[in-house]
Amino acid sequence: MPLSHRISIVRCLAAFLTASVAFVACSDDETASPAASTDAGASGDTATASEGGGSDSSSGTDSSASSVITVTAAGGVFNVGGATLDVPADAVSADKPITLELRAGAPTGTGLAGFTLITDVLVATPHGTTFAKPVTIDLPLKGAVTGAPEVRYVADDADTTWESLASASVVSGRLRFTTTHFSGMVGVVPGQGSDGGTDGAVVTDSSTPSDGGGLQSPQCFAYAPGGSSVGSQTVVRVADRLYWSTLNVGVSPNRVHTIKTDLTDYKSFANQVSVNGITSNVNGVFWFNSFPPADAGLTAGLFKLTSSTGTPTNVAGLTGFPGKMVATDANIFFKSQIGVEHTLVRADAQGQSPTTLVTYNFYADDLAVANGYVYWSESSAEATSTYCATPGNKINQIMRVAVDAVAPATAQLAVDGCAIQAITGRFGEKLISFATDGVHTYAQSDRGEIWKTPVAGGTPVRLFQPSAPLANMGGDVTIVGTNLVFKDQDNSVGVGMGMRKIPLAGGASTKFALPYGTTYAADANAIYFADQGNVCRLLVP
Repeated sequence: MPLSHRISIVRCLAAFLTASVAFVACSDDETASPAASTDAGASGDTATASEGGGSDSSSGTDSSASSVITVTAAGGVFNVGGATLDVPADAVSADKPITLELRAGAPTGTGLAGFTLITDVLVATPHGTTFAKPVTIDLPLKGAVTGAPEVRYVADDADTTWESLASASVVSGRLRFTTTHFSGMVGVVPGQGSDGGTDGAVVTDSSTPSDGGGLQSPQCFAYAPGGSSVGSQTVVRVADRLYWSTLNVGVSPNRVHTIKTDLTDYKSFANQVSVNGITSNVNGVFWFNSFPPADAGLTAGLFKLTSSTGTPTNVAGLTGFPGKMVATDANIFFKSQIGVEHTLVRADAQGQSPTTLVTYNFYADDLAVANGYVYWSESSAEATSTYCATPGNKINQIMRVAVDAVAPATAQLAVDGCAIQAITGRFGEKLISFATDGVHTYAQSDRGEIWKTPVAGGTPVRLFQPSAPLANMGGDVTIVGTNLVFKDQDNSVGVGMGMRKIPLAGGASTKFALPYGTTYAADANAIYFADQGNVCRLLVP
């Protein structure tokens, strides 16, 4: 929300030092009065340049460097406190006076939980300034970087939530990224503190509670107060937004829902339901509207939403009974049941022209796509306990096929259920959920065990074994950073059910929360899930 044009830069900076966010917006028709000019330089056109000091404040902004510049159509390279702004030619059509300020200290507000700060905060005003071409910003690093860096931002002084702006790269000891608009920006990498506020250079949301045992608790938004929706549904993350659908009974129409990952800006679309799957690519978010109400004037089909403020449109009719969906930017894949046979169907990037890619005779439990392959797990109750004794027989396996394979294609074996039976001695252990990083598959069986196997096949390695591997204990597994996150439903004395993480490379598992959700979306430091009335964010420490 922009400030009044009557606010001066003096009030702006004063508010900056006391506000609960890392910066305050300045008006777009006033330019800060420069202090005594020092070494803030620019190789492009500048009106004035200055560098000054800040003071200690409760917001942690203990020092600053600032520079007032004018960006012209010629572009240029501008510097302040070691930060660099590189503006290409024709990025602006008219001269733009701009203030750059580099603020040291820990910013406050929400949205930085689970991240380690690796740069100071760059405040670029007027907030909302846009460029016709991306500008490049380099920020000096505060130390070594481990993990995938990104840039988070707040839009203006009224914004108290830091959101993801862009991915970033480390170039010659500096954090580099591009943007087309100005705001307050800071470089971060995933990392978790232990208390509310700050823990060294790690920021955590003070609003994130934990129980007496030190376990994480989720932050939730009640999208259906009173739990009027039925069941847990697949949640998909698209940039900084989540999408999921619900089937409501006697309360409100079926809906597809969306909300930002910080649990703000909630929206929903009535008369839409995806009981089996929802996915996305660069063309939009896709789901099967399997049971539209007759009075809604809709037909069953594959629906697409191109933006959170758009209108869902039907792009393809259904064949058989659709199941879980995954997508690349070139294709959409989904499970379908036609009679007694089961198929993997491939549609084009817009969800049209569906073609049967593979036909199989087992039930497909889960689906994933990575590194040019589609993977699915197959379960069958047709075999006997001696089935695996016959060489070449396979059961309850994970299969894969190239995304661009010529249809009809022949599936390749990725994980052999008979090989798992040879290790455990148990018959019929099903792999009901898995994730893949394109190098290995990580599958959880219905007894709660986690099996790691090379994607091209090989001997399974048991990554995790519950203390009491009982039947029907499996759940969804999700990769979060360098860890596999899963629900452990072992309720043995001294263990208790809960959310666990285990390094992808192997090692000890850690219980970090009570059990939540059924299926998950994830980013670098959190998982997201929807239940009967709430959508939640759970940090993974």
